[in-house]
Amino acid sequence: MAKMSSINKNNRRIKLSNRFFKRRKALKKIIMNKNLSLQERFIAQQKLSKLPRNSAKTRVRNNWIMYRRSKRYTPWITGSKKTKTD
Repeated sequence: MAKMSSINKNNRRIKLSNRFFKRRKALKKIIMNKNLSLQERFIAQQKLSKLPRNSAKTRVRNNWIMYRRSKRYTPWITGSKKTKTD
């Protein structure tokens, strides 16, 4: 079982990533657009870097629902370790 502080920290990251998802997606779309000028893409990159780091989707840890374990995450295990559904 994970500590409550780490669970709360991960829950805050989930909320932040949901809140800033559309904004990050729009800025990344501008950054990846090669038809725009370099100046416009650079400004979009600066705006993206000013957003909170924990708002990135990669900062969220996957946890088992049952055990709240962050390492060895396998979503197909729901109960007993002997039950495996392919």
